[in-house]
Amino acid sequence: MKKLIFGLAVLAAAWLVNPMLGAADGVKYIKITIKSAKLWPVKPDGRCWDPPCFGKKYELPARGAADYQKYFEDKNFQMLCNPKSPVAPDGLVEIKIGAYEVFRTDKINNNCTPEWNVSHTFRVGPNDPFTVKVLDNDGGAGIQVKTDEIGTYSAPTVPAELMNGGKLVLKSFGQVEELVLEAQVVERPKIDPTSCDGVYTVRIVEYEVKDKKENGKPWDWGFGRAKLPDVVIKVKIGKNEIVTPKVQDTAAHVFTSAEGKTFAIKKGEEINVEVLDSDLNKYETIGQTAESDVCKVLNAGGKYVFANFGQVIKVVVLFEKKK
Repeated sequence: MKKLIFGLAVLAAAWLVNPMLGAADGVKYIKITIKSAKLWPVKPDGRCWDPPCFGKKYELPARGAADYQKYFEDKNFQMLCNPKSPVAPDGLVEIKIGAYEVFRTDKINNNCTPEWNVSHTFRVGPNDPFTVKVLDNDGGAGIQVKTDEIGTYSAPTVPAELMNGGKLVLKSFGQVEELVLEAQVVERPKIDPTSCDGVYTVRIVEYEVKDKKENGKPWDWGFGRAKLPDVVIKVKIGKNEIVTPKVQDTAAHVFTSAEGKTFAIKKGEEINVEVLDSDLNKYETIGQTAESDVCKVLNAGGKYVFANFGQVIKVVVLFEKKK
């Protein structure tokens, strides 16, 4: 009994040093293809999605028909969904999984039945929440003037249809009649912490720093948020370096669109993490830490939290082994 208690105590102590140690063995990489949607051509109050309606409201058939094409027998529905009409929704889809995985499609203009057929590979943990939004995005190509929510679907974890590499058809959420997603499980080589040689994509995904210097003074001059640091993070592994864009006046941030950098990692290479406050061409160190062998920070889940160094509370780095 004493041996069991001692073993549990050792495991708990290791978890406190690195909360992610051994906690993410269930991570999968899921390639999700956003196929198509069937959208309702008006908002809940009957107004169409784009400004040319000038506030006019339209009466349409009752929702819930088994066959979406039946709606096109209605003249108002035909007019509102005409691809040549500027009043049909300009739809795009955004998927968010967990804290760090976000992907957004381009929009398709003036279409009630858009087909995107675009894919993105997500890193998915067994308890990651899942949210998919369909949005109407007004404005020209690459320009977001105003975004309206057409519909949002959320689940506490990623649906089994996607986790197992299948097809998910979501029906009747918000003003979305149907959204079709397809998934494929992507096999990645396992990370062996004892011999970690391989090619990896490395991403810096989150940081949190203290809002004041060690001497109690603010990082910058000014009022309110202006006193907070303008953070840049550098992670160097061997001769390779990943650098985040500067985050202005922010003590804690998640890089949801971080693409990362792909390169070879070898056992025995040093990993160095440096967090800086960047003002014009001047840099002040918020915190710096290093490990003599990068293999020591790698684990089966591919996530490591560098915690409590200098005025840094944490920096979270993801490692995805490619080969």
